[in-house]
Amino acid sequence: RVLEREETEGDVIGFYHTHPEGFTGPSGRDDRTMDAWCFCFGKPVLCVIETSAGARGWIYEYEKKPRAVARVQRFKGLVLVAVE
Repeated sequence: RVLEREETEGDVIGFYHTHPEGFTGPSGRDDRTMDAWCFCFGKPVLCVIETSAGARGWIYEYEKKPRAVARVQRFKGLVLVAVE
């Protein structure tokens, strides 16, 4: 569904998910998955990971090291804002 959405609308900017407590950074699997999405979409993609300690985000570009965003803020109503 995500790939279909990107192909028809071109508006997928990234992905949000949670990690077990104490693990706030991207895993090796996250790195591989996000790299694949960047390749499929042909553009950079945002990855936001949340734990009880808060949310952090990274911008992925195909075959490049991900870079952390300066801040991720979560608001009521499932609204996330990431600032590079």
